[in-house]
Amino acid sequence: MDGRLTHMAPKEAIARAKSSVADLFADERIDDIRLEEIRFDDRSNRWLITVGFERPARTETLNGVSLMLGHGSRAYKVVSISDDTGQTVAVTNWEHAGAS
Repeated sequence: MDGRLTHMAPKEAIARAKSSVADLFADERIDDIRLEEIRFDDRSNRWLITVGFERPARTETLNGVSLMLGHGSRAYKVVSISDDTGQTVAVTNWEHAGAS
């Protein structure tokens, strides 16, 4: 950071990011939301917070019996939060730096 003071403490930004992800993905019954990365972008005046969470395995019902198809998976999202307003501005897929 360039010495400019932010309005929001890192812990507050993390809490807002986790809350946003829980709310936005509530219909998917996600679980185990965890902080992965955090950084402040001076140019956009936004917190960029990567969180990971578990998505449940898909299930289908066949003749009244629930069948689990595959395993749950871990997803990663980058939550962009405005330091000025505290609002979630964007939620995007996390891209691994080494991915091609």
